[in-house]
Amino acid sequence: MEKSKYYVVRDKALPEVLQKVAEAKQLLDKNRSMTVQEATERLGLSRSSFYKYKDDYFKHKDVYCVSQVNLLFLHNNIILMKKTILISLLPVAIVIAAFLYIHHSNRQIHDNLLLADKLMEEHPDSALHILQRIENPQNFQKENLALYALLLTQAKYKNEIPVENDSLIRFAEQYYQTSKDSTRKAWTYLYIAQVFRDMNEKKKALAYFQKAAIAAKDDENSRLSFLIYHHWGRLFQDQAPYEEGIQKFKKALGNAESRKDTSDIIYTLSDLGWSYVWKGDYKESRIYFEKGIKLAQTVQNNSMLSLLYHHLGMSFRMDNQLSKALLYTDKSLAYETDSINMLPTLSIKGDLFIKLNQLDSAKYYLEISKNDRDFYAIANYHNDMSNLEEKLGNYRKALEHRNAYCTYIDSIEHSERDQNLMDLQKKYNYSQVENDNHQLKIKNQTHKIITLIIVIALIIFISIFFFLYNKVKNRKENIIRAKDALLQQNVRQLQQRTNELLLSRQELQEKENNLRAYILKEKELQEDISGKEDELQHYMQQQQELRDKIFKTNEVIQKIETIRRMDICKKINSKDELVLSKQEFDNMISAININFKNFAKRLSKEYPLLTKVDLYICCLLKLKVPTQDILFLVGINESTLKKRKYRIKCEKMNLDKDGLSLEEYLYNY
Repeated sequence: MEKSKYYVVRDKALPEVLQKVAEAKQLLDKNRSMTVQEATERLGLSRSSFYKYKDDYFKHKDVYCVSQVNLLFLHNNIILMKKTILISLLPVAIVIAAFLYIHHSNRQIHDNLLLADKLMEEHPDSALHILQRIENPQNFQKENLALYALLLTQAKYKNEIPVENDSLIRFAEQYYQTSKDSTRKAWTYLYIAQVFRDMNEKKKALAYFQKAAIAAKDDENSRLSFLIYHHWGRLFQDQAPYEEGIQKFKKALGNAESRKDTSDIIYTLSDLGWSYVWKGDYKESRIYFEKGIKLAQTVQNNSMLSLLYHHLGMSFRMDNQLSKALLYTDKSLAYETDSINMLPTLSIKGDLFIKLNQLDSAKYYLEISKNDRDFYAIANYHNDMSNLEEKLGNYRKALEHRNAYCTYIDSIEHSERDQNLMDLQKKYNYSQVENDNHQLKIKNQTHKIITLIIVIALIIFISIFFFLYNKVKNRKENIIRAKDALLQQNVRQLQQRTNELLLSRQELQEKENNLRAYILKEKELQEDISGKEDELQHYMQQQQELRDKIFKTNEVIQKIETIRRMDICKKINSKDELVLSKQEFDNMISAININFKNFAKRLSKEYPLLTKVDLYICCLLKLKVPTQDILFLVGINESTLKKRKYRIKCEKMNLDKDGLSLEEYLYNY
């Protein structure tokens, strides 16, 4: 239920009905034997109005009213203090308004960035689209620029778009390295590490993986921490010391298991097993591959089953256990649905058949695998075919395949040299970007100065605010103490009044009995009045019928009706005869007063500015006489009639210009 509100007002501000209700309650309090009927009759107040408003009036001594009044005074004091604060802080408010205006666009940009962040995990393509539509990020606030740089780098990685250098993510690093937001700091370091890893800057990548792990140490069970250690492990997966990568993968595995993330567990088991393959510990690698296979089978992840069986086959192949290698290679193919992805495995199967001296089978699978368009795969195909043809004694074909193999190897080496040149170009571009960033820093000095001014203004504002707040707080406490003392007094008064109410309860019971008797008597009287009203209604109906009959026999009314039924030609020919005389107009007014409850008299009394002619026109409109007939009857033209009607309505009656028309108003009057 909505809480009631109370106000203290002067008696002259109250409507007359509320003043009389207050006086009636005072009379009843002074004279307990007085009834409500007697009090209201003495003051000229209806009982219904008294009962409607009696509960909305309180004496000042009433405890609840006093409590609310005290609260009102407290509210007024607070309002006064607020006004003082506002006046004293007007210059600061102007500065703040300017600040809000300047940063309004930054708020909108920040909202777009948060939306992209929300979509990043499940809809990275949508997140990338939002980020790419943002214009002029170099003009952003530091916070927004940092978040933009982090999210765009993240979106590119998730959409498998190459990140060529660390120039973008550096903006995030500059901001988050001093920020309290350890989560975004850790994400930033993670992506910088990945950028350097992709640039083959392994030392730099290692440094940032370490920074990312330190930033995420407060939440080592998060997926962020998992990704840090997982990617860190991949940095050392294919190079000594292999134990470094294995250690990081085990850390990531423990994280995934604590979160019960089956997908992350399977991928980490796969990477762990492959690390042991690189290390040459094939037996240990197979332990992890088999664990991953069992888990992938439980969740029916066919793509991972294909990959894990492939890795398991490779482990047996490198361990020279060719039959088992062939077995698990077949299982890998059984779970693979993409024909393109099958080609590398078919190539391995062909190589296994060569080593098993099953040359026809080897040739069959190698011929299928040659459809792989990867340069390394094509080179391996020619190498395997060279070995196969040599075993078959086809030395010429073996030589052709060997030459083709050497050609592809040369092309690969040439491509790698070109890639090295491209890497050098990227590093040069990176230095250029760094120089541009330096210029941008110089350009932003002005913004920093403005920001400093705003910060100083805010400090001044906060200082003044707390000073005034403490002042208001002290005053409030004083008022509360005064209110508590007054409340105690009111409690005592309430107790006294309760005793008085108990004494008067018997008197109230007697009054209720008298009231029931009065109500019964009133009911009987009402029934008698109802019968009399029916009789009166019948009499009034007879009188109305008589008035209607007299009205219709009135000469002037008959003349008006005759004119209304005449055609236009007759009206034009008899125009002078149709004009009503003053006596006829007076007779018409008398007839209308008789039939329409003193219509003309009431109209003249309420609107004294109306002239005699105005009154004539109003009576004709009341009778619904058409405009053309009014022109004939009154003897005026249409333009004059229109002006008169406007003056009657708007100037003399002061009616709403856009409300009811004059005809509608008079008809209902």
